[in-house]
Amino acid sequence: QNSLSYDGSGKKFPTVDAVNEGLKKMCVIYRFAHSAVSPSDNNVYYFGDLSELVATSSPVLSRTVMSLVDGFITEASILYAVGGNVGSSHYSTFRINNLTKNTNARIGIITHTTSESNVFQTLEQPLWVSKGDLLQIAWETPAWSTNPTSVRHIISVKVEI
Repeated sequence: QNSLSYDGSGKKFPTVDAVNEGLKKMCVIYRFAHSAVSPSDNNVYYFGDLSELVATSSPVLSRTVMSLVDGFITEASILYAVGGNVGSSHYSTFRINNLTKNTNARIGIITHTTSESNVFQTLEQPLWVSKGDLLQIAWETPAWSTNPTSVRHIISVKVEI
């Protein structure tokens, strides 16, 4: 299908279909991070976009990101760095929570057995967000035999609009 149309002067313009197709491919990236924490067993830590704040065990407003668009969160990357001891090979689970709609989606699971890693994840189920929704990451820790220490995460999520 031709993506350009022509007017009488010979100028080229994108067709309505081409513009709409381009809009379907637009996305926004939100970043979530926290400062170093030495996590305890079987806990949930929450964090937002203020990387200088430590992740907390309660979902507070200062650990959120406000969505600026309507769309679906479909993909994420999880970057972590362990500044102290690496942990045993037990899995941590990461979820993105939409606090406004009281919904969530699992981002993925990782271990903290190396000093750093960056993992790409496609969400099992996309999460719908609307402009103004408050979003937050929940990190669910396992019962480690060796807990990692001084752990930092940066999670980037893609919102397709």
